[in-house]
Amino acid sequence: MEENQQDRFHLRSDLASVIVITLVLSGILVGLVFADNQSGVITDLAKTISQALIK
Repeated sequence: MEENQQDRFHLRSDLASVIVITLVLSGILVGLVFADNQSGVITDLAKTISQALIK
């Protein structure tokens, strides 16, 4: 039983780190889009990525 609980805890911490990494990356992406607003390449890339994630 104890090993099973430890596995669950590791799963949760892995999930939490994945969420944190995703938030950081999306924050960087948003920063790039605002900084590089005059060129539409990054904006198109961000739209493509977000559409792929929504599907």
